[in-house]
Amino acid sequence: MDKAVIFNVFDFVSFHFCKALLNNGVEVNGVVLDKSQQEPYLDEKRLEVGRNANFNEYSLSDWTVRNDEPISKTNVIISLYDLYMLHKENLLENKSVTKSILQYVNEREGKDLIVILLPSQLAASSKFSNTLNIFNDFLTKMNIPVDETQFFYLPTIYGPWQPETFLFQRKILTNLNRKVQGQGEREDRTDALFIDDALDAMLEIIESKKPGSYFFESGKKAYWKLCAEYLQIDGKPLDSEFSGNIVGNRKIVRVPVKSVTAIDDSFSKQIDHIQQLYSNIL
Repeated sequence: MDKAVIFNVFDFVSFHFCKALLNNGVEVNGVVLDKSQQEPYLDEKRLEVGRNANFNEYSLSDWTVRNDEPISKTNVIISLYDLYMLHKENLLENKSVTKSILQYVNEREGKDLIVILLPSQLAASSKFSNTLNIFNDFLTKMNIPVDETQFFYLPTIYGPWQPETFLFQRKILTNLNRKVQGQGEREDRTDALFIDDALDAMLEIIESKKPGSYFFESGKKAYWKLCAEYLQIDGKPLDSEFSGNIVGNRKIVRVPVKSVTAIDDSFSKQIDHIQQLYSNIL
């Protein structure tokens, strides 16, 4: 991969994707879908990637009117997972936003991949809540050929920059006597993946250039519960409903990550990042 477009690049998993690709020498164009929405710690995130000559940030309106970007030879990453976890589904109900995304995706040439990150709940059942239906409807409208797309289904992802909509982040902030403003939880409590482990697995699949649907998992029994117990969270885990069969005519393949960072090491990185972030702000 030489180039990538990441929509809503400063969202949680999207931002980690951006940093990983930049570290691999990939040119990344990050498109912000709605600049009117307040993104927590946006200045700090820009500092992390803004000095990299391979990173370019655009508003959706600026991106739409560009005419110097070759449509081929560029992979596209769209994290519906982040939109779901951050309660940003209203963006997919904005016709100007969806029209611009769909137009760009459908005008591509060649066989460069579209990578779509999805909440694992979309693979667990054929009966969705009204909110999940918004994402399912958007996928239907995209109508991307299966042989050009990788669908990545993700459980709870944790690590630095995890939003306060996740129980893990809220618990850590509470333990550090920090104010918590997160909205209601939406995370999948059947499994959990540290962001570095998840990225290694996802990037390997992307580099394989094999289209398909992939369900990423820790491969460990009740791993969300183990993480929750480490943080002394009383939240009840859920039993997985994923059968590994077919969703929207797509067979979904289970992908256990190759390595699982030790729980104490992974959460130490998340806690250290929060402490450093707050010390820099103060």
